Amino acid sequence: MRLSELFHFSTHQTHYEQQGEMRGIVKVEGKEERSLILKSFRDHTFGTLTLRLGYMSLPNGVMIKVTDCDLDLPNLGLNRNPPQDYSFNFTTNDGKNRHVEIKTRYSPEYYHHDDWRSMVFEKVVDVNCDGVKGTGIAEWLYRCDTGCPVEVGSSVDQLKEPDVICETDLSAWTLRFDQSACSSSSLVGGKGCQLALLTQMTSEDFIVPKGFCLTVNVFQHHYNGNQELADKLNEIQQVSIETLGKPLEMACDEMVEAVLTSSMANETVEAIWKAAEEIFPAANDIAFAVRSSAIGEDGADLSSAGQMDTILGVKGKQS
Repeated sequence: MRLSELFHFSTHQTHYEQQGEMRGIVKVEGKEERSLILKSFRDHTFGTLTLRLGYMSLPNGVMIKVTDCDLDLPNLGLNRNPPQDYSFNFTTNDGKNRHVEIKTRYSPEYYHHDDWRSMVFEKVVDVNCDGVKGTGIAEWLYRCDTGCPVEVGSSVDQLKEPDVICETDLSAWTLRFDQSACSSSSLVGGKGCQLALLTQMTSEDFIVPKGFCLTVNVFQHHYNGNQELADKLNEIQQVSIETLGKPLEMACDEMVEAVLTSSMANETVEAIWKAAEEIFPAANDIAFAVRSSAIGEDGADLSSAGQMDTILGVKGKQS
């Protein structure tokens, strides 16, 4: 079994939005501290960014400044009624006049906050700019005074990683979602940790599928058994401090290729299969979903959401 059969790296995903809560404490000198729980969207954008207000981005990455636009936005979509189809013209600093047509495919509505004071039309639209066609998102945000028509449940308690992990779990190669140690991001990575934390909330109305995570011990064993990986990592370090004349991107690409083409040790395969059979006695007949989970991702300092693919339909020990 090769790692390339488990993980698929994708370069087409550059944006991801995740709805959730933002929690914090407001401190004002001389005032009592106040806790805040805010419904919010977490916006992830990565890679080469071409979104810049007041500019038009060409396919080659060149940004052209917009000098004039006849879109009458203040009078468009009044009374919480955004238009289905509309058009406008704009001029760029290269002297060209351009015409844009927008046609809505569908338009789901979202409401923010417990009192529904914010309303969003998330329109999926077809765009035609001087014959060049594309697809995009047009968001229309409104103040909403109608209130929430349904009873809103209270926020769930914030889930936390375990403070103490026993030595047996610290040295384990696999951990089930329902094991406390699996809620440690330092052992199973960000995504695996989140699945384990969500498993704690399992009820009749909220079910997390059974599963397990490979721990950092498996990665360390794999790394120690493949000298090429150590050599490639050393190259990246040398490139970073400019003692090796090679582009950093090339060194990183070579490291990725080395990881993907390296073979798993038999004991690693056996550990994975043993964990699968303990949870699913008929594991050989079940199609699994395999997902990446890395240390340091999806935390306060870094988010990697949307940058990896989940591989579906992985079936059988040799797959």
